[in-house]
Amino acid sequence: MAKDSAAALFCLQRAARMHCPEASEELMRPHEEMYMHDVYANAPGYSYTPDSLPDVRPSAVAVDLPAGDYRGFIVTYDWSGKYILDERPFAMTLNGVTGGGLSGMLTVGDESAKFCGTLSRGRLVFTEGGLTMPDRYVRGGKQYYYFGDMALEACGGKVRGRLSLKSRSRKEPGNPMYFELVGNASGTSAGTE
Repeated sequence: MAKDSAAALFCLQRAARMHCPEASEELMRPHEEMYMHDVYANAPGYSYTPDSLPDVRPSAVAVDLPAGDYRGFIVTYDWSGKYILDERPFAMTLNGVTGGGLSGMLTVGDESAKFCGTLSRGRLVFTEGGLTMPDRYVRGGKQYYYFGDMALEACGGKVRGRLSLKSRSRKEPGNPMYFELVGNASGTSAGTE
């Protein structure tokens, strides 16, 4: 189906006039729902935002992840993996090897957090770090999630994969998240295999 922003705006305005809180909330957003897709689809070095959760084959090794800055997007899907719940800018800074592990900073939207972990068989297993993310049960609420692991696949100058988050207070994982990053590496190896 073709995207028709004018028709969507008309329908949202009509629903808001009928006192639909979700429509009013959507109209207050600075960008329409698929904004990040439009931004990254036209940017060199990035590909489209997948409409459903893609498969990731963890394969990245230390040589694929030199220290430096990586920037791109991260998409949150519903549990079926068929529907996009959220899209945000995503950045990762890798500091390199410290004490046999990998350290750096992850930024999702406006939230940043330091992390530490180890890279093995294409998976970055976090030993510390976490982010405050939107709460899926409470509208406008926030929930702290610890970093679980990150499945990493290096392909054609990009790093893509899945980020797993966990809530200890709720004793459950966060929604599935897929990301794509393009690096501006400093040239030193970032991890161990």
